[in-house]
Amino acid sequence: MGCASYYAEANIVCILMLLVILHQLNKDIDRQLSQIIFINEIIAAIFYFASDVLWAYVRFSNIEISATLEYITYAIPFIMISLCSFIWYIYVQAVAKNEIARNPKQLIITAIPLIIVSLLVITSSQTNLVFSIDSVGKFHYEKLYYILMIVPFIYLLGSSIVAYKRLCKKGKYNNYQLNKALTYFPITPIIGGSLQMVLLDTPIICYVITGSLIFVYVRTLQGLITIDPLTQINNRSHMMKYLSRKMRTHEVGLQLFVILIDIDNCKLINEQFGRSEGDKAIVRVADSIKEACSNQRSRFFVARYGGDEFVVIAEVEYKAEANWLADKIKSNVRLGNEKHNSQYTISVTTGLAGYDYSEPITAPALIARAHSSLQKTKSANVI
Repeated sequence: MGCASYYAEANIVCILMLLVILHQLNKDIDRQLSQIIFINEIIAAIFYFASDVLWAYVRFSNIEISATLEYITYAIPFIMISLCSFIWYIYVQAVAKNEIARNPKQLIITAIPLIIVSLLVITSSQTNLVFSIDSVGKFHYEKLYYILMIVPFIYLLGSSIVAYKRLCKKGKYNNYQLNKALTYFPITPIIGGSLQMVLLDTPIICYVITGSLIFVYVRTLQGLITIDPLTQINNRSHMMKYLSRKMRTHEVGLQLFVILIDIDNCKLINEQFGRSEGDKAIVRVADSIKEACSNQRSRFFVARYGGDEFVVIAEVEYKAEANWLADKIKSNVRLGNEKHNSQYTISVTTGLAGYDYSEPITAPALIARAHSSLQKTKSANVI
């Protein structure tokens, strides 16, 4: 019973840690799809660990149970680990806002490997294709046991590829740290799962899965701190930290500019069409800015400065590139009017300020210069 207690305690500790995270996540009333799927992932992991606790007591104790029940205690953990991998893959797809996370038909197609594994495990008591238990209760891997490893590996590898593609997208408006965590997440479960398949009596995978989920949860919280919830781009606080860091480090061959973007007459849109339409206008402008900043050659950091104002921190070789970007943003907003065919027309005004490394100033002072440039442009347009 000593081994059983040790193995069970490890899983119970992990269950308790995940229950704490689950409790915190359930406090959030306005949950996005990705958060709902992440909750399901935690619940699946908890059930997996619980099935492992049952397996441990059956394996290490002298309790007399039927052959069917003994087989079930082995079968459930194998199915659950594939289920956890499948849910994780869908979670990463949801974070990437891919249609597969919302499309029932695509979900069913994606679940085919999971279904195959489940059927093989369930029928293995008769076929002995995946594993078998002999007359003395000893466990044996059979000729198709490798499927138990391949299917979770495929799901985890697929999730890593999806996250990596998003990580490589140009533009600093994505949650970089979360996508980085999702890209490298599969490494530890794959290694831990491989070791667990060999060292059946050692509780490895529970610690690995719990640690990885906690790591992603922390990265998600960091994203909530740095990302504007409406536009899903960087918020003001994160932008100021990024700008201050860039102002301290001059990269040879690049100039630093701040472009301030203000939505014209946003207050009138709110008053005439309602605040929800005002929010839609802000999101449309944010999308136009993101599209303009997808240039492969330059470095752009996009942020919502507050209300109807945005900031782009641009590292470019020439000032002409920063001016081109400002014009491109205005052009994208105009094209957006034609695309959406809404009741109102959106336009923006921009202000540009360059940073001189030989005469250092503070980040707020640089923003103030960009704001001054923007006000001069507005005044000129009125005249």
